[in-house]
Amino acid sequence: MVSKGVSKVNEIQNDAKQAVEGLATGESTNLHDVVLATQQASLAFQFAMTTRNKVVEAYQEVMRMPV
Repeated sequence: MVSKGVSKVNEIQNDAKQAVEGLATGESTNLHDVVLATQQASLAFQFAMTTRNKVVEAYQEVMRMPV
């Protein structure tokens, strides 16, 4: 499940990169789609980082529990 999530975030970021490159090279003139793709990639990355931080925090909390 985690690897699927990471690969999906990577896929979204690659799509945004391609959209930006397309705009820079003149292949695409639709700025709206480029901005949308970059914002989607940003949100996906932020969600992944927040999830990672919560998992690490939960692990640390479990490790602090007395046995």
